[in-house]
Amino acid sequence: MGDIKSFKYRKLIIKTTIFLIFYVVFFQYMRLIVKDNLPLILFVHSLMFIVYILSLYRIKWGLFLFIFLIPLLNFSTIPFIRRPRYIILFLFFGLFLGFLVNNTSKFLSRRSLKYSGGITFDTKITKTMFIFTVILFISCAITIFRYSNFYPFITNDYYNLAVNVNGVGSTGSMIWTIRCFLNYFVGFLFFILIYNVIDSIKDITNSIISLVSATMISAGVIFYQYYFNPYFGNVEHWVISGRFNATFTDPNALGAFTILLFPAYIGLLIYFKKWYLKLLVLLSFIIFLAELFLSGSRSAFIGIILAVIIFAVIFISRGLAYIKRRWKFYSKRFKTILILVPVIILICLILFYFYLSYTPDSNILKISLVKRTIDTFRTGIYYTGKYGIIEGFKSISNYRYIYWGQAVEMFKDYPLTGVGQGSYLLQLPNYFVINMTNFYNVDYSGNYYLQVLSELGLPGLVLILFVFYLLINKVFNYFRLKRRLKSFENSDWLLTALFISFISMLVGQIFGPHTNFEEVQFTLWLVIGLMIVYVKLKQTGFKEELKPLRICRSIRFDIGEKVALSVIVLVFISSMLISSLTSMSINVGQNLYDKKGNYKGWENSYGFYKVETIEDETFRWAGIDASEVVEKKGDRMIIPIKDAIPIESQKPLLVNVFVNNCLVEKIRLEHNKWIDVVIDIPDSTRDHFTLTLTFSRSWVPKELGLTPDSRELGARIGEYRFID
Repeated sequence: MGDIKSFKYRKLIIKTTIFLIFYVVFFQYMRLIVKDNLPLILFVHSLMFIVYILSLYRIKWGLFLFIFLIPLLNFSTIPFIRRPRYIILFLFFGLFLGFLVNNTSKFLSRRSLKYSGGITFDTKITKTMFIFTVILFISCAITIFRYSNFYPFITNDYYNLAVNVNGVGSTGSMIWTIRCFLNYFVGFLFFILIYNVIDSIKDITNSIISLVSATMISAGVIFYQYYFNPYFGNVEHWVISGRFNATFTDPNALGAFTILLFPAYIGLLIYFKKWYLKLLVLLSFIIFLAELFLSGSRSAFIGIILAVIIFAVIFISRGLAYIKRRWKFYSKRFKTILILVPVIILICLILFYFYLSYTPDSNILKISLVKRTIDTFRTGIYYTGKYGIIEGFKSISNYRYIYWGQAVEMFKDYPLTGVGQGSYLLQLPNYFVINMTNFYNVDYSGNYYLQVLSELGLPGLVLILFVFYLLINKVFNYFRLKRRLKSFENSDWLLTALFISFISMLVGQIFGPHTNFEEVQFTLWLVIGLMIVYVKLKQTGFKEELKPLRICRSIRFDIGEKVALSVIVLVFISSMLISSLTSMSINVGQNLYDKKGNYKGWENSYGFYKVETIEDETFRWAGIDASEVVEKKGDRMIIPIKDAIPIESQKPLLVNVFVNNCLVEKIRLEHNKWIDVVIDIPDSTRDHFTLTLTFSRSWVPKELGLTPDSRELGARIGEYRFID
């Protein structure tokens, strides 16, 4: 009995520790993002508190409320808040904290929660997600370390340095890296939460209805934008383009959301049996379609066309099979009607095409999506016919081919690790310069898979594709069993719709990393979670060996898997550390050259003061850390240094000399004496390199009562000399 009690409390301590870590990370991140914005802090904390408290007492209610809020808190015109700044991400922290507390409390309470006897997983999916998260975390940690300029291992203090030619700072880059890590990580956490909380088909439909209900509010906003005030929650760029964002970050995020929700509407229309429920869903669906057209997203249009084609193939194949079985029982009149219906539909489509062709002033053609799609089609045909298929593709890609090309170049440079988590955008300006593109518009990669490849290398892409493969495989296995058993249920249309939604988004990701938007990422993993939960609920009637999912309560790797994982992690860490300390580091990267060898770098200069002359000595004071870009004029460099503190210190002044990130000399200075420090410049440096000096102590004249000078001083630095 004592062992059981000890086990329960040990599990409680582990889960409480996880909760506290999550809690601390959340508030530290919140402090960085929303500082000096009291209205935002009050608004977000109030909402988060509501979600958290609701999740403590009714975890499903908290989940449904969170799902309802996903589409609504992403645009800029929220009362008294100029920028939403990832509000939905903060709310998820509240939801997940409630989920963790719920699971922890079960070890002390007899009232075990209904939805599970503990957190459960599918073995294969969770193992792959875990390995991907490990790679993600390592990449994130090393990337942050790189952007900090390896503080405190090189310099004594932290400096907000420029990380690219556009001058983006280290601090902003590190926050961006954390944000990108969380974007992936919370998707996995949301999947685990859904997998454990949803325990009935009714819960699945309630989740979808929560999302649909919020969409009606979003539709009201987009109609207001279209008819009254296009600048409400929108920016000038999209207004000029005739595109609207409703309550989403931008029109592209809205378009991606419509890809995910479109099949779900069709699934609900088929699943509901009562006519008034079908009518409500149909009316909501019609309003929802207006959002698609007003978003003007061509990627969404392609994704929805794909969904329509898949549904059409399913309906036609099932319909033909049914008609074939019943054909001999039909009257001649009914057979004639069945033949004429598709012919009439085809004729209507042809007439509609001619109507649009001969009425250029039609209001339909003024809709942004229709106009952009027609213009894209015409442009592609023209350039393909005149210059070939490659130029035709470039003409309609909206410069995506340039972004794709830079992503491929990043992968070629760093195939094992990529340029680091979230660093595609940060490295893109440098690659524009290196590859002499004469193009300077910084944007996302234009392709989700190329973004993963460029940021996490081949291991990252293989792992995330394997996650998607496993998800597809689970659903295929379920339908294969249902077909063998010949027991297709009406509720299986919900799974069909969710699966089509998932597949459509995977295709849509080819044309843009839509899941970079938090609202789209959460919606995608909601769809995935509901899809897998449905399989989990329905597989209870299958034989154990035939079940698509293998449910477990902990992740266990066998010895072979542990060895393989260790090798992958060690190779990844080693490769990324080497590249981060060399070509990807700030000190090396700022000495930038284009393909022709022309110097195009920028300079992070700090710690060196203006030239002074005192007692016939001409020098510059250096702070406790000092760094600058130096032009290479020889193979060896002489740096005159003097410890000129007025009062001799008990501790000697130690100096570290770095060329780029390589420690080339470590010396001990004598008080009040000039020393010529001779360093060998590594052969790997080109005609510019970064010189960094760090000192073991500093002093302030004002603090010593000598002068009003408040500068922090390390040593005097004389004029550099070079020798071959």
